[in-house]
Amino acid sequence: MSHYRWENRQTNRYYRVLLAQDLLGHWVITRVWGNINQPSGRMSHMACTSKDEAVKLVDKIAKIRTTRGYVACGYL
Repeated sequence: MSHYRWENRQTNRYYRVLLAQDLLGHWVITRVWGNINQPSGRMSHMACTSKDEAVKLVDKIAKIRTTRGYVACGYL
């Protein structure tokens, strides 16, 4: 599993992406976003046809977050 996190301190927002395989071996991207100071946030899951597709989507998400003022905070 890979875990990515971005934060925008100006807007007090975070965006997190988890890339993992489900029990059937399908690649799934889980996106979580919300306010840094509040425990609740929003979440969505997206199934991908392959690991390559999933990695490309994570790269696209990273570029979008960066253009919107987010800074990478961690990769696990």
